[in-house]
Amino acid sequence: MQIDTSQHYRVALKPVQHTIIMLVGAGGTGSALAIDLARLLYHIREQGQSIHMQIIDPDVVEPKNVGRQQFSPFDVGQKKAVSMAERLNLWLGLDVMAVPEPFDANMPVMMPEYRNRSVRYILVGAVDNHQARTAMRDYIKSRQNSGDWWWVDAGNGEYTGQVLVGNITAGKVSLNSAFGLINGLPAPSVQMPELLQEEETAVAEPQLDCALAAIRDEQSLNVNRLMAVYAAQYVYDIVVRHELTTMGAFVSLSPPSANSRSITKQSLERFSSADFSVEVLKGGVYK
Repeated sequence: MQIDTSQHYRVALKPVQHTIIMLVGAGGTGSALAIDLARLLYHIREQGQSIHMQIIDPDVVEPKNVGRQQFSPFDVGQKKAVSMAERLNLWLGLDVMAVPEPFDANMPVMMPEYRNRSVRYILVGAVDNHQARTAMRDYIKSRQNSGDWWWVDAGNGEYTGQVLVGNITAGKVSLNSAFGLINGLPAPSVQMPELLQEEETAVAEPQLDCALAAIRDEQSLNVNRLMAVYAAQYVYDIVVRHELTTMGAFVSLSPPSANSRSITKQSLERFSSADFSVEVLKGGVYK
């Protein structure tokens, strides 16, 4: 067994006055994740802190979604974002906002009253196509230098999946060896550029959505729930623990396994390019 002797780094986040979570996607993973994030909202508000969430998804609940996603027969015909937000608000007395529209790079934040205060924004992606992820990349890229933005992205296949977290789409991360700190993480689009590429299929048919793929047994019934748990944990680490000690998790249901992507100089340098680089600071200086 090989022993990892590399220095591991962590992101230490400052507490903020307000947190805004933007969940993009309310399908297989998104509908399960919405429930976990609502529990987090309730927990945080019980402690007297300010946190809000909006769910963004233009799709309508179809019969094939019932049981495979977190919807009932009574939800059929309703917008997924609206149905989920109403249910969570009724369940926990929250004020989750529904945005039943496609996500795009120019979408405004629905809580403008907090823009000039101490705010942390968390964009949580639970989508199954490269167009939506490209829009999220562009959204973060246009804002990474004008606010405290983080991007958590969940994706999966038949029995496997990954959750990636980061905030830098282009630029430099600085490592402080004296304190074991890093000032940011490569965004999911930097860690896995293939997330933004159109998938090639062997058959000439439209890409299957999560529900239809599950019905055809091309996707495990439980993989979306698993991805939701890991994505919710990363959001919890940002909001509650104010700390990130890994930048990704890779999981499998068959065979059962889980691995994390450590934050080391070696792992970060794998993503070095013309747009992304790593800097090691000398002494005790930290940017």
